[in-house]
Amino acid sequence: MLLIKFLGLDKHVRELTQRMDNIRQKISQPYELSIIDKPNEILEYDIKGIPSFIIDDRIITEGRMPTLEELEFVFNTYYSKMDTVNNTSNKKVLVPVDFSSTSQAAFRFAMEYGRIHNAQLDIIHVGSYRDPEMSMSVQHPDNLQKKRIQQLNAFISSQTSKEQSRPRTIYASGFPIDVINEYSKEYDLIIMGSTGEHGLADRLLGSISSGVAQRAHCPVMLIPKIEQHRDFKNILCAYHPGYDQQVVMEQLVSLLPEKLEHVHFVEILLDETSHHKADIGFIQGAIPEQYQHIHLHLDYIQGDSVIQGLNQYADENDIGAIVMMTQHRTSLEALFHKSQTKQMVMDIKYPLLVLHAED
Repeated sequence: MLLIKFLGLDKHVRELTQRMDNIRQKISQPYELSIIDKPNEILEYDIKGIPSFIIDDRIITEGRMPTLEELEFVFNTYYSKMDTVNNTSNKKVLVPVDFSSTSQAAFRFAMEYGRIHNAQLDIIHVGSYRDPEMSMSVQHPDNLQKKRIQQLNAFISSQTSKEQSRPRTIYASGFPIDVINEYSKEYDLIIMGSTGEHGLADRLLGSISSGVAQRAHCPVMLIPKIEQHRDFKNILCAYHPGYDQQVVMEQLVSLLPEKLEHVHFVEILLDETSHHKADIGFIQGAIPEQYQHIHLHLDYIQGDSVIQGLNQYADENDIGAIVMMTQHRTSLEALFHKSQTKQMVMDIKYPLLVLHAED
């Protein structure tokens, strides 16, 4: 999504608004417009004068208003370039929310991801069949749906500014894991929250986040409770010799394109007698030629547990996100299978991207 900043006074803002309205009729792509009209805020920018027009931190005009022809040319040039070089254009991203503070963090993360990668965001809330705050006499399905839709709209309004494009909303009723996983068939990525703070029931049965992560039909990005959008230049992949590393790299490049510079394959050695199971040459040979510019690293570190080791490595190496591969599981398999991915969801510190091995 195009990120536009306009620096100017009230009269400049009115004139720009008229021109942007004219452009909006010709350009259908979304953009985000921020108006900087306070003198102390304007002085923070290195410009020669106002009004000034800035796109993605690049000064387009300064000291004058951009013409309609300039605006149309910039929009067309930008989106033409996006269609050519950004292989995540038109990605569809599903964002489940439950109105919690964790959902707020995930929603903000998703909005930034959508802006950077020009992705379509759909926000979904899955409501239960009962509401403990409503008396039984008024818990008609229509009443419940109306209340949940109002809550969903209020949630989005509270997390977005007037200048931001509002994502599409979806309301559904049922069991959240089942509903979200069914919807996941139509999407390229799910972004949702995971608190890392679970009660006994979640420890035994698995949270909604871990259930979706293990059973979804697309990759799942889980966001911790307090999270700001990180730079994805450095990615940590939990190395497992049983999974095809080429599949890992293909999905990573698809979801995290031009920003990706370093991929750290890390194997955790749980005791001193553990032996190294791979070398960097083996992994490099599995990577398609078009991804050879990405620097690959293979590290082995000692740890008391896989989860503790991965978090420690991420803390020490400026990691933007952790990637783990898992097998698709049914609800019954997920209930009785104690996977490392499921445990990682319970103790998440970093954004966690869960990829799925081929069935």
